[in-house]
Amino acid sequence: MRGMMVVAALFFFQFFRGVNVPKVANFWNVRTHFLTREKFSKFCRRIFQLSIPYLLGGSFALIFFIFHYKNKGWIGYHTGSSWAEAFQTVDFKGFIKNIILLAWRLIDFGHLFVIGIIFFITKKILKNFSDFFSTTKQLWLLLFILMVVLTPTLIIYKGLLNHRYLLPIYITACLLCVKLISDLKNKKQQMTLTVLTFLGLASGNFWVYPQPIATGWDSTLAHLPYYKLRNEMVEFIDRQEVKHYEIGTAFPNLRSFQLVDLKTDLSVESYVPINF
Repeated sequence: MRGMMVVAALFFFQFFRGVNVPKVANFWNVRTHFLTREKFSKFCRRIFQLSIPYLLGGSFALIFFIFHYKNKGWIGYHTGSSWAEAFQTVDFKGFIKNIILLAWRLIDFGHLFVIGIIFFITKKILKNFSDFFSTTKQLWLLLFILMVVLTPTLIIYKGLLNHRYLLPIYITACLLCVKLISDLKNKKQQMTLTVLTFLGLASGNFWVYPQPIATGWDSTLAHLPYYKLRNEMVEFIDRQEVKHYEIGTAFPNLRSFQLVDLKTDLSVESYVPINF
């Protein structure tokens, strides 16, 4: 569903980029903007044209949701899900906490340098928004729309503020940062900010927080040792003839190795499927 939300954000991006949206002050003035059938018809045709690339995927998504709900009786999550607690809504205190946590996630693992340089160039060098190049404005628009579409669900629920859910925002922010740096006319500033951005992002792979603060190690190069350690542990478990379902972990140990590792499953006898 995260992918569906990103597609929705892309649609809104194309809408606001391709449609001449009325000024806010006159938005509700129907007599001015939609007085004639011709204007209203033209507006609707434009919306339909923008929707064409999304019709096929949107149809599949709708069919999936209908079929899933008909067979399972739920969409997104259910009370018996292992992740049901993560979808519990937060109170006001939890809402403020999530906003702070979201801000932390946005600058975590070196993205502080990306965000900082974006605002530095925007405020100090390109003071007038009209000075931006067209592509730069579009990246700003896309970043804003992604924030509006993706972040509300992250801050109203308990356990959805994982780094991976912010990947579309990270990628767009990096593209915007690169574009802003390339817009600079001063070559020395370009080189300095490029090196600073690269080193800042690279340093993010070494940002480790003290216990009990969780570190999203799987979002950095810190994940590299995991695979060798996992193979060694699996070999140890097999030598000790320990059944996998008796181990106090869930994912991915309670999944068939044939599904996780895409190889012949030697532990099929100890594999116990989970009914989600």
